[in-house]
Amino acid sequence: MVPSTSRSEPEERPGPPACVEVRLAGAPGASPAAARKRARLEVLPVFFVPRDVSTPSESQIESFRKHLSLARERYRTLLKGRDTFALSARELIHRSRSSLAFFRSKGAEAGPHVLAELLARLQVDRHHCPYVLAIVFMNPTDGFPAGSGIPINAGYDTGGGYLLLSSQRLDHGPGFHSTLEHELGHAFGLPHVDEAHGYDMQGSESIMSYNPHHVWEGFAPPPRPGTLIPEDLEALALNKLVFPFFRFVPETDVPEGYRKASSVIALFPPVRLPLGPEYRVHVSTRCGSSDGTSVENVVPRFIGSPASFKKQDTWVSAAVEDREWVTVTVEFPEIQTVNALVVHSQQDGGVNRAEAVNVEYFDGTSFRTLCQNTISAPDVELEFPNLAVRTWRFSFKPGASRKVTIRGLEFFDGGIQLYPPLYPYRLWWKLD
Repeated sequence: MVPSTSRSEPEERPGPPACVEVRLAGAPGASPAAARKRARLEVLPVFFVPRDVSTPSESQIESFRKHLSLARERYRTLLKGRDTFALSARELIHRSRSSLAFFRSKGAEAGPHVLAELLARLQVDRHHCPYVLAIVFMNPTDGFPAGSGIPINAGYDTGGGYLLLSSQRLDHGPGFHSTLEHELGHAFGLPHVDEAHGYDMQGSESIMSYNPHHVWEGFAPPPRPGTLIPEDLEALALNKLVFPFFRFVPETDVPEGYRKASSVIALFPPVRLPLGPEYRVHVSTRCGSSDGTSVENVVPRFIGSPASFKKQDTWVSAAVEDREWVTVTVEFPEIQTVNALVVHSQQDGGVNRAEAVNVEYFDGTSFRTLCQNTISAPDVELEFPNLAVRTWRFSFKPGASRKVTIRGLEFFDGGIQLYPPLYPYRLWWKLD
């Protein structure tokens, strides 16, 4: 059982060590955190075989790889020749211990069950998956499961993803290739154009619509194949793990006279894996909140700059007594290895600035102090040796306002971001 969080912390502490502090002020890409690279995600062809269904034939394997190679070149064209996705040189054939009937019984939840088996087979968790899994579900009878795709952790640039298609569609279904391009878009983070922008699903030129003019016949494109509209391009530019070299350039990527939607919409919620913990970080405090903000925003869906204060994305503590510290407890759904974290604090002009932070972790019996550091900038990274931790406690020394604004905390295992926001914070963007 985790000890309860106290309301205040003394200003003077008996000499805890300091973590290595890295100041993250400056232009995007200028920080050491940005230099901490994660390997580029690859699209991995997968054949998922229920126990009572035959494994794929050589012709099916060859056909699916041909479709993926064609989709890769199509994405290169649609991204103006600036990038495309990486395609793995291998494929995975996985024999399940469960029957086709078992997966049918799960209905719309069949996908998460398939994904859970594959993550176990690859010996990775949802954070460390190095692939976008392009899965053909072996079913010679009909179109089950229906085509689907999503980033595993929702949002953009949050890790791997998966898409799921029936082998019957691969063999006989009309429009398999256009469906593949569409579901790849979902796995990379793209939503439907109606849900995101209010566009007509039957008339939009985007591959993220259901425009009947976009349907391919085998490997033959229609006269008017789907494209990536400016909103799609802007969104895919956020997914640096898939498209590290693509940048959205409004001057050239938005046609003259085109009225582009003003916001980028992220797919949500994250995949709920069967038998696994809920994908939710619990944050609590006894210090209270102010300005209509929620302490849950300490591990937020969106992290803005100090100048872009929005109370729905930020936490502002209540005012504490003189010489008291503002304390929050962060509990992961399960133990994670962490070796760096980033503190995003204060509002524009240094309002509600945190002057220092004391970091503690729960070792199973009690909280132990990891480090105490001054906070010298709105965005500060702290690096330390590997710790396998589920529960953290952060105490912030407030300034003159006796309040602290926290725009977000981010946690890293090397180049892997744990429980990331739905949209990447711009300081992480860096091209080779």
